[in-house]
Amino acid sequence: MVEEEKRYLFFRRPGVEITFDKKEGKLTGIRYNGDNMLHLREGWSLNTFRFINNDVRKWQDTQTEVISFDWKWSEDNQSAIVTIQLQETVGDVKVPYTLIYRLYGNGEIDVDASFTTNDDFNLPRLSLQAFFNPSLEQLEWYGRGPIENYRDRKNAAYVGKYQSAVNDMKESYARSQTMGGRCDTRWLTLTNKAGKGIKITAADTFDFSALHYTDKDLFEIKYGHALPDIYRAEVVLNLDCIQRGLGNASCGPGPRPAYEIQKNTVYKYAFRMSPFSK
Repeated sequence: MVEEEKRYLFFRRPGVEITFDKKEGKLTGIRYNGDNMLHLREGWSLNTFRFINNDVRKWQDTQTEVISFDWKWSEDNQSAIVTIQLQETVGDVKVPYTLIYRLYGNGEIDVDASFTTNDDFNLPRLSLQAFFNPSLEQLEWYGRGPIENYRDRKNAAYVGKYQSAVNDMKESYARSQTMGGRCDTRWLTLTNKAGKGIKITAADTFDFSALHYTDKDLFEIKYGHALPDIYRAEVVLNLDCIQRGLGNASCGPGPRPAYEIQKNTVYKYAFRMSPFSK
């Protein structure tokens, strides 16, 4: 059921194969009946970047250090538990975080994530980002919508069940910026034309964006009309643990304290990934 090699860890059951890269400290494969949900081995990794027009436009390179990679078998519920401790360095800011994966024989994966901020923390976002198979273009979610919304900009976005093509989640902004946020999400699905794919369910709620661009892609162009130039076939999915509010000032003051990410705090969230078919 669990096979460990020098670099990789494999969890296999009939119709299910889940792969981790121990060196990179990353989930790199989710195969359901032979179909890989992930694109180019790009499972969950920390994303702390977000920029809007009234943010300072500055890109900071990041470096990820794998502190430890451990796994064990749980006889109680016939599952494997993978615990990965990492540290992300963004400029002068260090963000320790832990990802705990519990893998079940039916293909379900429970993810528990925790992030620690310190005195130097000044980043706008604590999010997990993964790249999903280009075929998973159909998006459905139960949360706030249908319009873009954020922690301090969501009163006009009502909780409900919504559907969209991923390509239609982009915004037509004159100046390129982070886009596509949806708040207070209970679950979402990404499926192909046959209605098969993956479902992500929150233990509580999460915020997300699903686009064909990374935040760095959007940062590297100036105007929205250049979006076709940076289009990616894969689905770039961000699940936010917390994101700084947008605020209401064009420059100067930040958002209200209630919408800031606090220093010296541990932030946690949890979600489940599972095979899905309509």
